[in-house]
Amino acid sequence: NLANQEITPIEAAYLSQYPGLEKVEKLDLRKNRLGDEGLEVLLNSEKIRNVRELDLRNNQITRLGMVIMSNTKNLLNLQRLDLRVNKLGKRWEEKLKEQGQLPKLSELRIT
Repeated sequence: NLANQEITPIEAAYLSQYPGLEKVEKLDLRKNRLGDEGLEVLLNSEKIRNVRELDLRNNQITRLGMVIMSNTKNLLNLQRLDLRVNKLGKRWEEKLKEQGQLPKLSELRIT
């Protein structure tokens, strides 16, 4: 649980290379300051491939972050994603599902 730790894009870069991250199935990053840049660094890490639940509530993620997420190939096992309290519209639910990069996603919360 890394909620409310004020994680910035710089700390996200360290986190993305953290030994043992590849064993994490539930990653709680709510109430941080990842932004789009931190999200991109995290999503580009192959160490997150086993994550099944990802909580990114309240992280200053915008449309750019969603474009990055819709193109990642490292979340193929993701089943639950929470993106509430970010700068996103409801239409991203459909867009993320349509992209096909999250084939196991069964629960998505944006608004």
